[in-house]
Amino acid sequence: MADTTEDQVATLGKWVETQSLGDTHDGDSTAHLIQELGGQIGDVSISMSRAGVGTFKESLEKSGVQMPNRKTPYEVWADKQRAPAKKATARLKAKDMNSLVSKLHSSNKKKEQTIMSQSNANLANELAHLRFRPELNKKSREESKTVKPLLERQQGMMDKREADLRKQRQQSRNREMEECSFSPNLMGIKKGEKYLKRSGKSVARSTDDILQWEKDKETRRLQRKQIVEEMEEAELSFAPHLNRRSLQLTEKLKKEGKYQVDPTTRQTINSPRRFADSAGSTIEEKQKAGHEEETFRPQINNRSVSSDGRSVHRRLYEEACKKHVIQHNEQLELKKTLLKSVPQKAWENEKMVHGGASPWVVKSRQNDSMAKNRSFSQDTFIDDTREPPINVLEYNQKYNFILEKIRFGGT
Repeated sequence: MADTTEDQVATLGKWVETQSLGDTHDGDSTAHLIQELGGQIGDVSISMSRAGVGTFKESLEKSGVQMPNRKTPYEVWADKQRAPAKKATARLKAKDMNSLVSKLHSSNKKKEQTIMSQSNANLANELAHLRFRPELNKKSREESKTVKPLLERQQGMMDKREADLRKQRQQSRNREMEECSFSPNLMGIKKGEKYLKRSGKSVARSTDDILQWEKDKETRRLQRKQIVEEMEEAELSFAPHLNRRSLQLTEKLKKEGKYQVDPTTRQTINSPRRFADSAGSTIEEKQKAGHEEETFRPQINNRSVSSDGRSVHRRLYEEACKKHVIQHNEQLELKKTLLKSVPQKAWENEKMVHGGASPWVVKSRQNDSMAKNRSFSQDTFIDDTREPPINVLEYNQKYNFILEKIRFGGT
């Protein structure tokens, strides 16, 4: 063939590179090219056997067959990937932070104000149309004239109920007593009552009688103890014999007031004290064992020294009560300033006083004592003919308790 081995190898490399299965540039088909290449390889193998391996290697180096220098699929994919550059996080300054908080707060305030206004408007519209009054027929109107109002009938109904309960209890006791056949012997009790009446004392025991009985019992116990001690002391006949020197020392101590004898027990008075002092010193020495080098003494400030003697629990409780009173009075002032015609409990409209009962408590106790004699009239009912004003509040954190009361209908 006209082409040399180097040309055939170059053509084969080109075909491998392009992976073409069609005709080559010379017009020959791929099958024909492979057949010729096989023949050339056979010739080369024959020439190698004749010329040697070194000549074949030199021919391959001269041919210059090399793999194409192109990127791998991973390198192509890695070039297309562009990792986002890390940007430094900008920290807000104090001024920017305040402006951001103000912006968020204003937007939330407008939203809350719009919702609250719409809610109050809807509530006012609903209350304005509540004008329902039941229609009574002629028979019901005639009967209602003879029936007293509920407030006037309430006390009578309660009295009747209590009377019925007392009657039922008495009937239950009577049935139980009918089943009881045991009769105790009350002769001793009757005699005791007879003696009490004769001495001018009351049959029923009071608290003073019980306390007096306790005092008499303690007095009798001490008397018995004294009698036993006197009997034991009478049997003590031993008298020690003292020499002259001891007697002189005893007289000297008596004159100085350091030696005293109890006339009842005939024992020295200061001996137990010396024993107690020695026992106390022994206990202190045992407690100090191993702590001789500890010289620290805490310093107490003037405030702690001048304490009023109250316990820590008492002081904490009084401080909590004082804070509660201050908080209640502050909320009361805010409600009087901002709220209009919102139903409140009676105790919520009264100022609290630290350490004393509030005016509402005093007034409620007076009303309870006068409840039976109080007369109610039609003027005491709430007049709901007028439309209540709409409460529009500007949001503030200290008004949270007011907003919750209006929103959830708490009274």
